[in-house]
This record gives sequence, C-alpha cells and structure tokens, in this order.
Amino acid sequence: MIERGIKLDNVAFTALISGLCRDGNVTQAERTLREMLKEGLKRDDATYTMVIDGFCKLRNGQLKNANMLLDAMLNLGVVPDDITYNILLEGHCKHGNSEDFDKLRSEKGLVLDYASYTSLVNKTLKDRQNR
Repeated sequence: MIERGIKLDNVAFTALISGLCRDGNVTQAERTLREMLKEGLKRDDATYTMVIDGFCKLRNGQLKNANMLLDAMLNLGVVPDDITYNILLEGHCKHGNSEDFDKLRSEKGLVLDYASYTSLVNKTLKDRQNR
C-alpha cells in the first residue's frame, strides 16, 4: 500500500487484515501486520488475534505459526485476552493437538474459562465418535 502512496491508519490496516484473514490469505495478513510495525502503528490484541485465528482455521492448521505469533505478541508487550487463548485452544483441538495447547497453557500460566472447557469437551466427544 505504501508503495502506491496510500498511507493507512490503524483502522484501515485492521480492516485490511480482517479481510485478508476472512479470505484465507493469512500469510499476507501477517505481512500486513509486520508492515504496521514498520509504520510505527500500534497493534492491539484484537489485530493479532485475527491473524492467529486465521492460522488456526486453515485446513492444514498452521498452529506453529499461530504459536509463534503469540510469542511475538507477548515479546512486544501486547497482552492477549481470553479470546486469543480460546481461539488457540480451539485450533489445537480441531487439529488434534490439545496436548500442545496444554503445554502452552502451563508455560503461560493460563486459567481456563467456560469457552475453554467447551472446546475441550467438544474435542473429547469428537474423539469418542471417531473410535
């Protein structure tokens, strides 16, 4: 965008990232997030969560990228909320990696909430049906 002479603000960048994620173009959304950093714009937990959610929803579930983005978020001092962690949990459960999320939960000291337990119960029920 910048190459074209268009200067975006936080709202425009966030809308662009949201649209890219909705269209499944999560890699470009992540690049756009990095572009926000170069421009010195503030990224909040909601912006990161959109991209994390995008990675979790991909068919191949790019959970490694989602986890790396969470780490980057934390390293920059952006505090994730319950929604961010529940999206990660849902992604890990969907792609059969709830143990990996449990490790992440332990490392980060996360406390599960109602939505977290709902994801875990759904995963357990799905596993039982697949037996």
